[in-house]
Amino acid sequence: MWQIFVHPGTPLGLKISARGTGDTKTPLPITHAQFELAIHTDVKRP
Repeated sequence: MWQIFVHPGTPLGLKISARGTGDTKTPLPITHAQFELAIHTDVKRP
């Protein structure tokens, strides 16, 4: 699991990839990826 925090209105791009095993480590096709969005409104400003 990975988390990132961004300010509202900030553009966001993701690159998803998977590497194979063994000596070649050739990229594998991704058959399923799931993303969840959580909006926290109770975060204190620094």
